[in-house]
Amino acid sequence: MHAFALVCYALHMVQFGAAPTQNFFSLIERVLQSREPALMDLVQGYMHYLFRGINCIPPAAERVLYRGVPRGKLDAFRTHYQSGRRAHWSGITTVSSAEGVAKRFAGAGGIVIEVTARMTCSIKEWSVFQEEELLLLEDGPLFD
Repeated sequence: MHAFALVCYALHMVQFGAAPTQNFFSLIERVLQSREPALMDLVQGYMHYLFRGINCIPPAAERVLYRGVPRGKLDAFRTHYQSGRRAHWSGITTVSSAEGVAKRFAGAGGIVIEVTARMTCSIKEWSVFQEEELLLLEDGPLFD
């Protein structure tokens, strides 16, 4: 079940005609970020297996990673993230070691942010798109 939970998280529904915001990982990230009890109850069983799967993956070494921020989220990004100000990311955050992947996720008019992360795990082997070099930042990282 752990492997299934990891594969589901990494699955891109766009290849089946879904909108980018309907990818499984996008939906799960939004539920975790909302912290709404009713939604959290609905995904509780899945999250158990996902976190168990994540805990089985060896941690990656500290390094610079990239996250694409689409144009539609720039206002929120500018409001909450400023140089020299500590930020907290709730939920699971997907980052890539490949800057080009982050640029693709950012899309036209979006930005790419650079993150030096200590606590990540690679889900590359669980993804159909291994070239994306995806890693997960677990719930609640703090950034300066």
